[in-house]
Amino acid sequence: MKKIGYILLFVVAIFGCTSTQEETTQVLERSTPEAEGVSSQGIIDFLNGMNAEGLEAHSFMFLRHGKVIAEGWWKPYGPEFTHLMYSASKSVTSLAIGIAIDEGRLQVTDKVISFFPEYMTDSISENMKLLTVKDLLTMSVGQAVDPAYVYQRGPEDWIWGFLHTEPVHTPGTVMMYNNFATFMLSAIIQKVTGQKLFNYLEPRLFDPLAIKNIEWDFNDMGINQGMIGSHLHTEDLAKLGQLALQKGRWGNKQIVSAAYIEEAGKFQITTNNEGKPEEELNDGEKGYGYQYWRGSHNSFRMDGMGGQLVIVMPDYDAVIVVTSNVNSSNDEMEQMWKYLVPAMSDEVLPANPELNQKLDETLESLTWLPKPGADISSDLIAAISGEKVAMDENRMGIKGLSFTFVDDKCNIAIEKEESTTNIVAGIGEWDYALIKAASLSGSGSGVSPFRRSSNEVNRDMRNMKHVASTIGAKDENTLVLTARFVEESLGAESWELEFVQSGNTTEVKLNPGGGRRMFGPPGEPTILTGKVVK
Repeated sequence: MKKIGYILLFVVAIFGCTSTQEETTQVLERSTPEAEGVSSQGIIDFLNGMNAEGLEAHSFMFLRHGKVIAEGWWKPYGPEFTHLMYSASKSVTSLAIGIAIDEGRLQVTDKVISFFPEYMTDSISENMKLLTVKDLLTMSVGQAVDPAYVYQRGPEDWIWGFLHTEPVHTPGTVMMYNNFATFMLSAIIQKVTGQKLFNYLEPRLFDPLAIKNIEWDFNDMGINQGMIGSHLHTEDLAKLGQLALQKGRWGNKQIVSAAYIEEAGKFQITTNNEGKPEEELNDGEKGYGYQYWRGSHNSFRMDGMGGQLVIVMPDYDAVIVVTSNVNSSNDEMEQMWKYLVPAMSDEVLPANPELNQKLDETLESLTWLPKPGADISSDLIAAISGEKVAMDENRMGIKGLSFTFVDDKCNIAIEKEESTTNIVAGIGEWDYALIKAASLSGSGSGVSPFRRSSNEVNRDMRNMKHVASTIGAKDENTLVLTARFVEESLGAESWELEFVQSGNTTEVKLNPGGGRRMFGPPGEPTILTGKVVK
């Protein structure tokens, strides 16, 4: 999948649906794997396989016959936190189009330019005039370059930018991943309804499914991004997958027509543009529907950068949800096909309380907690606790650090010219702090230039982020501090700080690691230096 959108990448070296007829339900019904014809051992093997392959999953939920049979979160992630879904957002935008079609507001055969007559000029190409809503849904726009790469980061008119990027192929003939195609779907929803995509979906999709306290970012034009930007809980994703599995029906209400769901989930256009033999195709090359990817075992899925997956499996009456930070979602799906598919049976399996308990223990033990090699020495704690570290001038703009150890926690203040950010790191475990995104700097902050929430309830919180941190010792002089934004999908930042006694002075070397950073600009890591000020 193409990678687009704002990325939070921290790399640290120190540092429901039920099958009942209830129209609205707050949570999905729970059951045991064996009661729904699934082997608990297969799920355990999947989780162990993910860990063995080093695939950084954040959450997992498995539904069979409309019931949750396994769920888990790798600490510090948890069910209470939303997760940035990147391009998995596209499938939700597709559902909005389906609902709007059901309401008679548009058709897939409508020409895109017909919704934006104010943009019609002599410079609009003939191929662009042919472009339909269906071509947007199937990403067969025909443009050689995704306009998002040109226009997404600036204040430009995204609609103008899209319409004036001429398709080089006849629309509908060649699938080429195109983020602005999905943005245009969001813009069309806003044009025909007078509401942002999020607000349009709230009473029609989110409320009936009891999906609450979520967000969808919008750009400088006041239009939800559509292509990315949705923030959903793991159980919200499971509900959306189950809705698709049930062909748009939720309890006694048809949320989206079955006909649209069938079209959205089936093969519409090839993604095998290199003409590979069928047996060589991975799950990114098995075709595309209406903003859903086709996959193995007759599945279709929501799929976002970093491995945000909602796999819908009609042949197995199953939904599999994984949120994560991986390089390729194909790696996760290989583990699903290897372990979860063989675990599913058409018959109820004998109850196995002992194996169920083992599965529960495996799910409960999931964590990404680093394991430093030594306890923090009392001498090091005595040397730095409560003291300020004055940092030499550096490209990250950090003026000072302070560490205050209290019981099993370390309160850390990171001082910059314009602000001080306070986080709490558990010693050998995760702890959490809520910080203002405005206190961060650099493009690696994880804050989109168009990070505005469509959820009025959460509007005051839209630039607040939960940071989970843990601290431990690498050796008697070196601390390892790891921090993660738990509402984001990607990465962690680790800082390695070495404290060395030189006479009466404690010198500090800070290695911020690579990648994008929480408290400074991205780029190659630079060793920062400083001294403890007594």
